[in-house]
Formats: sequence, structure tokens, C-alpha cells
Amino acid sequence: MIKLSPLLLLLACAPALADEARVAMLPDGSTDMYVGMAVGARLGSADLNGHGRGSVMPLLQVEWANGIFIANLSTLGLHLSTTPGLEYGPYLETRDNRHPNDRRGLAGTETIEGNPNLGAFVNYYLGAEARLTSSLYYDSNAQGIGLHVGLQKSLPNILPHHTLTFSLGLSAADGRVMRQRYGVTADAERYPGLRGYRATAGLSSVDGGVNWNWKLSPSWMINTAVNASRFGATVADSPTVSRSSVVSVSTGLAYRF
Repeated sequence: MIKLSPLLLLLACAPALADEARVAMLPDGSTDMYVGMAVGARLGSADLNGHGRGSVMPLLQVEWANGIFIANLSTLGLHLSTTPGLEYGPYLETRDNRHPNDRRGLAGTETIEGNPNLGAFVNYYLGAEARLTSSLYYDSNAQGIGLHVGLQKSLPNILPHHTLTFSLGLSAADGRVMRQRYGVTADAERYPGLRGYRATAGLSSVDGGVNWNWKLSPSWMINTAVNASRFGATVADSPTVSRSSVVSVSTGLAYRF
């Protein structure tokens, strides 16, 4: 699903802190916390026939020595691994709800309740500056399965206190998830001229991004990110989608306790 949250909400903390947020290395009883605000905008949309939008968002990331973490007010998870270079565990993620009457371009689509998704993640480090990421989740509303796999590469200290992180990834989902998000039920009586569409399982998007982290001090940082997604055929062919790709640009200020 391409939406402003959680993808864009991760802009100011998670990508930039990927190499720092290793819960197993925190001293017992300690806490690592980042809070801040971010401004973001995007061009295109995957769930309505809209155009660019902007938002101001609160940012929060907290990690405890016992492995529990909160990411951006939307994800609660647990790191189970104590092996250096390997991260895995379960997570619970909130999601946005949607109704066909909410916005133009959603006519004939299914209602999506704001039920949380339950998933698991596995990340493997390819040295100190690169890692493979993966997550598998159960969509409790659609009663289906989705996944995301990716690769992140960091270039630390390209200038003093500056880090660039590049990312590539892809997302996919089964037929139940795709039909609920992008399917359209043609109803000539309620929606004259509406084109029905039965979305099928498959690739939902291929994603790429660049993240620039600037440490102003040991506590303060500015993070700027540009992320682009190219939709798979199942998503791009849906009547609810007006573009074949979406670009998100965002910047945020965060404070580390």
C-alpha cells in the first residue's frame, strides 16, 4: 500500500537511524528515544485519483534495552535476536481506514477498517553499512498476506556529520489484499459508467529512495528524504489509480534523548 503513513512517517527516524538503533547493544535498563516534526509532500496517489498533497507529522521512535520498540506512533515491535548482524521479531502496525464515500475516485471500492496488521521482520547486515530487510504481514481486514523486501546501503561521513542512505525494495500482496485495496465493483445503478476491476495477486510496487541525515549536534538532527515508487501492473491498471508512480519528498527535525 502506498500511503503517507507509515512510509513517509519513517522519513526522519528509521532510515537515518538504521545503523544506530541496535537494541541488543543498549545497556540494561537504558532507552533510546527520538522525537520531532516533519513536513512532507507527494505527487500522485495509489488509492485515489488525486494529486500532490502535503502534511505536517509528529515523529517518534523509542527503543528499550529489552528489545521493545515504537516507531512513528504506528508500529509496536520486539527485537528477539541477540546475534550481531541479525534482527528479527514480531510487530503490530496500525493502518488507515477508508470508505468509498471518503474521496473522489473511490466509488465502488471496498471499505477498509482501521484494524491493525500483525507481522514479522528479518533484517540481515552485509557488513557495517548495508543490510537486507524483509517483512511479512497479515492484513486483518482483507484477511490476506503481504510482504516487502529491500536493500539499504549507507555512506557515512561523506562530509563531517552527514550520512547518505540509499534504498531499493519491492512490495507484493496476495489476491485478497489487492482486491480490497485496488478492486472496483461496477454498480450501474449507483455509479453509472463505472468500470469494474478485479485486482489479482502480485507485485504492488518497486521502491527506491535517498535519505540525507545531518547531525547538527549529538542530540539534534535534520533528515531529508526522496522516495519514489513505481506500481506493478495490478495496481497501475486499477481505475482508482491515476498515475503509475508516486514521488515523496520530506524533511524533518528530530531530537535524541
